[in-house]
Amino acid sequence: MPATSTGSNTEPGSGLQAQRFRAFDGVHVRMGQSRQLAYCPLTGEAKVLGNALAGILRGCRSAATLDEHAEAVRRQLGLGQAQAQALRAQLGELAAAGLLVSERALIQRCREGSDANAAAPPISSLGVPTRDRPSSLRRSLGSFAESSRGLGRAMRFVVADGSDDPQARRDNERVLAGLKDQLRCAITYVGPGEKAIFARLLAERAHVEPDIVRFALLNDERCPVATGGNRNALLFATLGELAVQVDDDAECALAPGPALRERMTLTSARDPTQLWFDGEALGGAQARGAVAGDFFALHERLLGRAPAACLHGYRDADVDTDGMAMSFLRRLRGGGGRVHVTSVGFAGDMGAESGFSLLRLDGAARDRLVRSADDYRRIMQSRQVVRAVGNATVSDGASCSGVNLGLDNREPLPPFMPVQGNETGIFANAVRATGEGHFGHLPWTILRRRPPRSEPEPRAAASVRSGSIVEALVSSFQPPHSAGAEKNLADLGSLLVELATLPPRDFEEVLRRALWVRAVQRINLLEQLLARHDHRPDFWADDVVQYLSTLREALPQGHYVVPADLDVAFGTEAAAILMQRLVLKFGQLLGAWPHLRRTALEMRRQGHEIGRRV
Repeated sequence: MPATSTGSNTEPGSGLQAQRFRAFDGVHVRMGQSRQLAYCPLTGEAKVLGNALAGILRGCRSAATLDEHAEAVRRQLGLGQAQAQALRAQLGELAAAGLLVSERALIQRCREGSDANAAAPPISSLGVPTRDRPSSLRRSLGSFAESSRGLGRAMRFVVADGSDDPQARRDNERVLAGLKDQLRCAITYVGPGEKAIFARLLAERAHVEPDIVRFALLNDERCPVATGGNRNALLFATLGELAVQVDDDAECALAPGPALRERMTLTSARDPTQLWFDGEALGGAQARGAVAGDFFALHERLLGRAPAACLHGYRDADVDTDGMAMSFLRRLRGGGGRVHVTSVGFAGDMGAESGFSLLRLDGAARDRLVRSADDYRRIMQSRQVVRAVGNATVSDGASCSGVNLGLDNREPLPPFMPVQGNETGIFANAVRATGEGHFGHLPWTILRRRPPRSEPEPRAAASVRSGSIVEALVSSFQPPHSAGAEKNLADLGSLLVELATLPPRDFEEVLRRALWVRAVQRINLLEQLLARHDHRPDFWADDVVQYLSTLREALPQGHYVVPADLDVAFGTEAAAILMQRLVLKFGQLLGAWPHLRRTALEMRRQGHEIGRRV
């Protein structure tokens, strides 16, 4: 494929001097001691380069003019000004050869994506998973229902209730009845009884083993956490729609993100959000007691839309592609070029299981974290943050927020892991494993109203949780580029089933290797941060060193692969057995899910809904 197919780098009048170029994630094959074959998958161009020039090419990862790249290389290599002109000429040859790609060409490729002009329907449903928290449910659902009513939106609300106590379920139903009378809104209730009825009917219609469907919806394993089962019930309730799920501690009090800008970022970053901790940012978001703006319209800016449509109204100069990898463009080429999942940010408890997500920060977020020892200790204890992107962002990285989750449920989305924590992290990696769809992030926040922590959480470096184990296994799956979402989901399910049917010792070995890879990545990252910041400030460095020491000591231990959350609930031996069984069941669910989804959609068209109207 010639370079001109992506927007020529050399055509007359293209303003080469002013254009910004970057190297793409290509292939470099060594050819003897002094040369390499460099290949750019975007342009299809290949060229044999000397080792020095190949190294210069790999270093041009951020978009810059050729003059800026030449000056950066000159400074890095300690060369004189006379050599800058030679560097500039070499970079010009790389651009002409299609190995350095213009930012203009990348943006043009995204603007020409499939379904560029297709309009997405409005969001029609909002779902809330809840369990034993009627007062939180009232506050949360009431805020979103009041907002939609004030905006004149005809919205349906679905509550998936996992409460174990019958009295809590009755309290939740009374809350819903009161909101329906007060706000004149349509509400569907999905409790354990409603899930059981639907699961039986769906298994019969789909000719699927009942245990697989029950695993998706009902906590037969009696695990302490079953939020994912509630989220799956909400998926069944909103098939064929654009919908939003919000946690029952989220409130529809909108505030702009602290770094709000009118730009668009296209990236492959796993998590493009930023963190703020200072009182001004938190207070500004949390003081917004009244709804401001249209929460649903924010999601609709990206949800269900092709990247080309998301770019509408933005000039090329206002689009950032520095973090985009080839995987982003492959999704466009494969026809999966729509945003399937969206999130706005939040202000409140970050919900992290350990301090690693704070210790690993760098750049401006780290500067805000370590501004003073007192502030650092307060933040590490309370975990109160503002989390948001700086501007509208479309990514193919696996990241979304369960605090609020926009879903294009017209598409073959995967199920959530039904039990234990990190169900949205596993879901995000399963979405990525389909090989289709992008994630959208909006630079606004809503509230997450959890009580401040009075005690710091124990560091989790010495242990792992079941959700992290499942996420590690799911994220290891590399989908073919063009197999299709349903085939990729089935293949992912087959992989998990294959692993979970190994003898227990072999399964434990698989977990150990996967968790060691994850741990080594953390160790390398934290050691790089320590070196980059010269072990300063001391209060931060001491915590990092302690985390690393605890992690290194734990890795060789046999108990490291036993999930701590299941260990606490069921004991060590039972936890190991249950972990293997949960991976097996999730793999079976992934394999059956496309068929279950199609059957449930047909049932819905025939009037067989999950849940009942309040």
